[in-house]
Amino acid sequence: MTAKANPISQYKWKNRIIVLDFPAGAKSSLKALETEIRNTKTKWQDRDIKIFHVGELGHFGKSYATSLTDSERADLRKRLKLDAAGSRSKPSMILIGKDGGTKSTQRGPFSLKKFYALIDTMPMRQREMRGGR
Repeated sequence: MTAKANPISQYKWKNRIIVLDFPAGAKSSLKALETEIRNTKTKWQDRDIKIFHVGELGHFGKSYATSLTDSERADLRKRLKLDAAGSRSKPSMILIGKDGGTKSTQRGPFSLKKFYALIDTMPMRQREMRGGR
């Protein structure tokens, strides 16, 4: 598969990915999470995290999120087995490791701190914290 066919393949072994799937009706949940994203920017950057929106609320420009085209968003939704019609999906946040595997899914309440704690237990992250990037 080429990077074009899989919108996150270019980040494998370089970045951890957090995929946000928030339908239009989940605006308040996303707003609370965005506050946490802004308040912990150095933590997610230190952990080499890229954030992607694949839900309806991702169509609005988000300064912290990596841009996806509509077709890339649809492809990622399909790969992660998310409801094809984003308006019917339940809000969720998915953590993908540097190896490309899904590590955890949150469906609320949403907490980046839980993802940070999980990431910090992973062997690759342990090496990074010891300076062995």
